[in-house]
Amino acid sequence: MPDFETKSLDLLQQMIDQQRDKLAALARSINPKLTGEDLLQPHDRPELAADPIFNYEDGILAGLISAQTALRAALRDPSQLPLSRKGPA
Repeated sequence: MPDFETKSLDLLQQMIDQQRDKLAALARSINPKLTGEDLLQPHDRPELAADPIFNYEDGILAGLISAQTALRAALRDPSQLPLSRKGPA
């Protein structure tokens, strides 16, 4: 894998790690008794599910993870992903 690809994946992983840490700190500010296990299913915790800031930050994390997955797939087999989306003819 070329250096640019490795650096891109590393950067995304750093962003994901940072967002996870931010989300964990936010969750603990909402309820200090929450565990890492609680964060795996945050919508089972009413205080987290009801917090709009937590949901926003959780959405950012989900987006970063989706971008990482898409980039990994594109790097494995670029021919399987369209470069552009064509609209109706």
